[in-house]
Amino acid sequence: MRTYVRIFTAVAALALGGAVTAAGTGAAAAAAPPATELTITYLATPASQVVVWQLVCDPAGGTHPDPVGACELLEKATADPFKPVPPGTICLPFSDGPETAHITGRWRDQPVDASFNRVHSCEIARWDNLVPVLPKHK
Repeated sequence: MRTYVRIFTAVAALALGGAVTAAGTGAAAAAAPPATELTITYLATPASQVVVWQLVCDPAGGTHPDPVGACELLEKATADPFKPVPPGTICLPFSDGPETAHITGRWRDQPVDASFNRVHSCEIARWDNLVPVLPKHK
């Protein structure tokens, strides 16, 4: 009797396995958070109000003013666009504005906690490389 129950259980599992697996995969995929989900905090000047945007990719959305463009840029990135300027890098000492930004969240399922400003040439390039995730300098 136990052999019959085991065989019946195995056959039933094989027969239903595809349906259960397909349904389970769909539910798991629907429940999984997006691989890229960011909060961008932007300050145009020290006297201006802080602006906060949410950016979600795949599919592109959130409160960001250009989620499609921002997600396309992040999808095409071949290197980490959030990494800081390496210590010892020679940068030209000029400022291009008081803007600051802070980005937190996840990019390609990796944690992000990055600050941006426009205080010298390396930081300006870092910012400009992230437009339209960050706003274009005015």
